[in-house]
This record gives sequence, C-alpha cells and structure tokens, in this order.
Amino acid sequence: MRDVLVIGGFSIGVTLLVIAFVSWILHYFVALGSPPAKRAAWTSGIAYLVAAVFCAFAAPSDYWWAAPLAPVPAALIAFWWWRNDFRRDWIGDSHGAPEGVELATDDWRIGLLQLLGAITLALGVAVLRHVFRHL
Repeated sequence: MRDVLVIGGFSIGVTLLVIAFVSWILHYFVALGSPPAKRAAWTSGIAYLVAAVFCAFAAPSDYWWAAPLAPVPAALIAFWWWRNDFRRDWIGDSHGAPEGVELATDDWRIGLLQLLGAITLALGVAVLRHVFRHL
C-alpha cells in the first residue's frame, strides 16, 4: 500500500510540473481570441494530454490505469488557474471597448466539460491499450 501512495504522490507531483510547464508555453499562442473558460480549457486540456502520454510511457505495466488518472488533479488546478488569469485579463481589456459593446458571456462549465472530455478520451485510450495488449 505504501508503494502505491509513493508512486501516486510522485506521479501527481511530476504531472503537476509537466502540466504547469506545458500550459505556460501554450498560453502564449493557443486560443488567444477565445473567452477565458474556452481558452483555459484548450490550454489545460492540451497540457493534460501531453502529461497523460508522458505517464503512459513512464508508468509500470501493473499501473496502466493510473496513466490517464494521475494528471487529472493537476489539469483541474491548471484549468482554474488559467481561467482566473484569462478572466482577469479579459475584464481588464473591457475598459477600452467602445460604448455599447459588452464582453461575451463566459461559462466556466463549458470549459470544464471540454477538459473532462480530454480526460475521458485519455482514459478510453488507456483502457483500449490495456485490452488489446492482453488479447
């Protein structure tokens, strides 16, 4: 049990670093004109997929199921972090908007659903990989 906790803590910590680094790079050029939640979903979703692929190759074969699950907490943290950062910038830019022009509505639930879609996709790929490996 202790080994599982050590491996889990290490993998979550490593994936947090991977997602933080990849999302920091991505935020400069991914979905720049999108509302904050959509931009955060794209940024953290792509970073999540990179971290899940990294985990798929780094995880021991006995822990195949952990590869898409380990980066989930880090991806959710990245989503909330970038959404708040992008929202602050989005609202700050509204002061220069012409009279009568309002900001587009930004629904955080849509961005979170996009991120959960990427997580579901990675989990499905891991399950299929495991199934086909043991046929």
